[in-house]
Amino acid sequence: MPGVAARIAVLRTALGPESWPIVVERTSAAPARLAGLYPRKGALAIGSDADLVIWKESARTIAAADTRDAVGSTPYEGMEVAAWPAVVVSGGTIVVSKGEDSAVAGSGRFLARHT
Repeated sequence: MPGVAARIAVLRTALGPESWPIVVERTSAAPARLAGLYPRKGALAIGSDADLVIWKESARTIAAADTRDAVGSTPYEGMEVAAWPAVVVSGGTIVVSKGEDSAVAGSGRFLARHT
């Protein structure tokens, strides 16, 4: 889906610098609860998966070339955002750092939902 990679940066920019708790709730915790995956996903707690993003607070202009999806375009092209991911950790392993993606294809796993 075009723009999905930038949605959190756009939301954070729209809501302002004190908005991180709201952004985390709306983009992580609430969706995990709705999907029946909370607290394994959507929480930073003992027993939860070690997935997190460390954000760099600095202005950046969004460009399709910066996204890693297969779409090749973004509806946010040229928009300036106030923060951008600096480090991405998945399952306790750093998979993005300094703009370099080191994720291994197929390393994800199916998570059964709780009803």
